[in-house]
Order: sequence, then C-alpha cells, then structure tokens
Amino acid sequence: MSTNKEIKKEKSEAEKQDERKRTKLENELEEMIQRRKQIEGRSNKLDKEREEMIERRKQMKEEREEIKGKRTKLDNEREEMIEVRKQMEEGREEMIEKRKQMENERDKKKEKLKQMQRKLFIFDLGSESLLKLFKNEKDKEKRNTIGEMIFLVGDIQEQNEQIKEQNLQIEKQDERIKEQNLQIEKQNELIKEQNNRIDKQFERFNMNSLTKKAKGLSIGKVPQSFQQEHKTQGNFLLN
Repeated sequence: MSTNKEIKKEKSEAEKQDERKRTKLENELEEMIQRRKQIEGRSNKLDKEREEMIERRKQMKEEREEIKGKRTKLDNEREEMIEVRKQMEEGREEMIEKRKQMENERDKKKEKLKQMQRKLFIFDLGSESLLKLFKNEKDKEKRNTIGEMIFLVGDIQEQNEQIKEQNLQIEKQDERIKEQNLQIEKQNELIKEQNNRIDKQFERFNMNSLTKKAKGLSIGKVPQSFQQEHKTQGNFLLN
C-alpha cells in the first residue's frame, strides 16, 4: 500500500501534469484565436477588395455606357451630316444641269445671231451700233431682223450673267460640301477615339480581373490556403 506521502506526491505530480496540459491547451487555444483573427482580418480585407472591385466594375460599366451613348449620338450626327451632304450634292447636280441647259440655249441664240450677221453683213454687234443700224435702216425686213438681233444680244448677255451666278452658286455649294466632308472626318475621328476608349476600358477591366485571379482574390471565393487553415482549426476543436 502506498503511504500518504507517496499519494500526496502522485497527486501533486498529477496536478502539475494537468496544469501543464491546461496551460498548453490555453496556449494552443490562444494561438488558434489569433490565427482566426488573422483569417478574419484577411477575409475582411478580401471582402473589402471584392467590394472595391465590384464598385470599379460598376463605374467602368457606367462610363462605358456613357461613352457608347456619346458614340451613338456622334453616329447619328454623322448620318445627318452625310444626308445633308447628299442633298447638297443633289442640289449641286441640279444647278450644273440647269447651267448646261442655259449654256445650250445661249449657244443656240449665238448661232442664230451669227446667221443673222452673215445675212446682213454686220460684223460689229455692239449694242450702240445695232441701235444706230436699227434707227437708220429703212428696209422693214432688215429693220425687224436688226431688232430681233438686239433682243438676242440682250438675252445672251442676261444668260451669261445667269451662268456666272450659277457658277458662283456651284462654287459655294462645293465649299459647303467640303466643309461637310471635313465635319464628317472630324466625327469619324471622334468615333474612333470613343471606340479606343471603350477598348481600353475592356482591356483595363480584363487586366484587373486577371490580376485579382492571380492573387487568389476572385469574386465570391476564398483562397484555398485560407479554406485549408479554417479546416485545420475546425479539426483541432473537434479533437
């Protein structure tokens, strides 16, 4: 039988062993709590980064939509300009056709005037000379012919002025068409710039997504190392 002294010694030794186990357990629990805090801190950081990335994605989407809206507006304006230019070109063609008709009429009158000149042997078609001939001519038929020639000269001069005016209008129309072409080119450049900005937005977004995935920070997913750490601590508690 064990003596009281031995019993006390064994009891003291058991208490010391229990104390060591309790101290070890407390230390392990404290370490586990610290690790859990670290994990929670990392998880919170991940959540924050994920929220920031979602917000950036939202902002980029809004900016992209805004750019697309501006680009659509530019496209519509460009189409309107193209339509205006088309109408101006059609108007220009009409003016050119009208000018050709006037030139044809004038040339016919000139030819008729030349025939009358040859018929009456008149080589000076100055209006004053024709008026003098008209006043001095006694022959009624020649007088009528000279009168007709005077009107023809007037018509030809008037048509020359109209042709000059048509030429001026065509030149002005050409200038307006050139201006429209320049505006359309500028719109094309703006649209290209908008397209480049949208491409850069997509590229930047894709790069951000790839970077986050490379760091194990993809949206809605905790990195494998963190999951493993959680699992280890859970097993420790069960044991």
